[in-house]
Amino acid sequence: MRKIFIGDVHGCYEQLCALLDAVELDRENDELIFLGDYIDRGPQSFEVVMLLKDLKDTMEDRCMLLRGTHEEIAEGNDFRFWQENGSLYTIRSFRRNGNGFQDIKDCMRRLHDATKLMYRSPEVQAVHACMPGFMTKEACTDEQPEAWLDVILWERNVLYDGGYNELITICGHTPYEDGPMWSHDGVLEKIADGPLPDHGLIDIDTGCFYSGRLTAMVLENGQMRFVSAGGKN
Repeated sequence: MRKIFIGDVHGCYEQLCALLDAVELDRENDELIFLGDYIDRGPQSFEVVMLLKDLKDTMEDRCMLLRGTHEEIAEGNDFRFWQENGSLYTIRSFRRNGNGFQDIKDCMRRLHDATKLMYRSPEVQAVHACMPGFMTKEACTDEQPEAWLDVILWERNVLYDGGYNELITICGHTPYEDGPMWSHDGVLEKIADGPLPDHGLIDIDTGCFYSGRLTAMVLENGQMRFVSAGGKN
């Protein structure tokens, strides 16, 4: 079974459709893991959310939606903070499709509730932003992600300084237009197709809402392959 990780979409529906075509998604067999930030800043958040719903309905547990900062913000009660983080684009997209403000808020709540904080398999784990720098295999249990909510959704420092060297983790949140990037052993460097490393953070967010480029990591039999749609390839 292939595992396909997809970086921050941010309302970029056309790039998402093109990327799913480029990886030749097999809805019957593939496992699809989205890394969060599905809405805001891009032009078609409504279409993105509807596509995610369709994928989830057809693929069920083989489609996982991780929570991003924007899902957390949109579901909250601080509307000014959401405005500061690109809500206007989401609201316009939903209103073009006949939704009033309460419909939008209800949809944001359902989207938030459909998300998980962490994906984990025997070979890799994934979160939206980062894992704590002290994380080890022994410390990693299913009960702990809520305690690390701020790190999982918001943290960037561990990525910047290469301070996370434990279980290999796939993340988004911090955009690198020329990525994907691998943070490990005090080093941050671009990463290419090849064997999956056994430690560090791999960031596949290539800033689609401003670069036009959405990136996926396809993992199969211990080998990773990066695929992009739109922008620079």
